[in-house]
Amino acid sequence: TRWIRKYGIKEAKKAIKMVKANALAIHLNPLQEAIQPEGETKYSNLLQSIRKLTKELDVPVIVKETGSGIPSEDATLLEEAGVTGIDIAGTGGTSWAAVEYYRSKTRSDIYGQRLGLTFWDWGIPTAASLIETVSSADLTVIASGGIRNGIEIVKAIALGAKLASATYPFLYPATKSSEDVKKALKYLVGEVRNAMFLVGDIQLSRNYRRDSSVIPRRIDRYVQTNRHRREAGIQAPSNPSDDSNRRQHPEPPETSSTGPEKAQPCSRPPGRWRMPLDGPRPVLLPPVSSGGRPRRKSQGRS
Repeated sequence: TRWIRKYGIKEAKKAIKMVKANALAIHLNPLQEAIQPEGETKYSNLLQSIRKLTKELDVPVIVKETGSGIPSEDATLLEEAGVTGIDIAGTGGTSWAAVEYYRSKTRSDIYGQRLGLTFWDWGIPTAASLIETVSSADLTVIASGGIRNGIEIVKAIALGAKLASATYPFLYPATKSSEDVKKALKYLVGEVRNAMFLVGDIQLSRNYRRDSSVIPRRIDRYVQTNRHRREAGIQAPSNPSDDSNRRQHPEPPETSSTGPEKAQPCSRPPGRWRMPLDGPRPVLLPPVSSGGRPRRKSQGRS
């Protein structure tokens, strides 16, 4: 979004021509921008800027979230704005709030650490965001956010994604050599092929997205509750009382009662926020625990 504000259509066309790009991807990252000291939080008229890009450019425009997921309302708005594809990037993968927590820790920034911890799990789980997006917009949907192996790729495709992307499986191999990255990719492709073979659907032709038997009960309940609340115009409640499934986070930093490092209360209300596509209009979504496998503290949430 910072790129959209700093540059215009002319610069976008120039960048596409320079690299002979087949598409232009716009990354939406309000969470990290809001937490980091140097972040850009001017999101007013963002949807209009995206709409202008889609009309002026000759290549498809893809909008990518960065760890907080895309709700059905915003998927509809993006489709109306002319976007060709959406990369949902839900919670479950990299937490940029966690990244900012560790950045703040290195500079002894108590306020930044508190914000990073508070918003560590902020967003919509990848599976829920995928279901909401494919059922509300007729677009190319890319599933990402915690994809670890070929089985999860097949699950994402079965739920309606056209593509899936992953980073974590390749991070460690990339520190060794390009050959190790090729091996990791080969393993991933093999897992996809075997998973498709074992479910007896080589082309994944069956439409699983409306089959509740393949959707985890917690995710199905989340999606259905969201839908009913939206239809009834009911605002989501505040933070959930059951916190038992949250990942193990670092201990909160001790707050000094004096000095410039004293933590200030966050002015934002609790709950899940929608992407501010059409200006700073906070809309709460039901906050749920992201669950999933616990991560080692030393690795953060890569």
